[in-house]
Amino acid sequence: MLDVAAHGDWLAADSEAQINALKSIEESDVFATVQEAVRTQLYRDPAVWELIGYPGPSAPLGYIDRGFADIDWLPKD
Repeated sequence: MLDVAAHGDWLAADSEAQINALKSIEESDVFATVQEAVRTQLYRDPAVWELIGYPGPSAPLGYIDRGFADIDWLPKD
């Protein structure tokens, strides 16, 4: 699918052609399925949580003390 979208070998294409090919299929069912599988695996792996900015699961303590107090742009009232 990506080879067709890149008009040849997707792996050999330059980054602009690869991005354009991905954009051309991003509304497809295949893209959505792969995207969900990758997202699921990333959020299941504690080793990558810091890399992607995920604070971890809310259980058992919830999110109350997990960074919401760091918002400095809200009014104090």
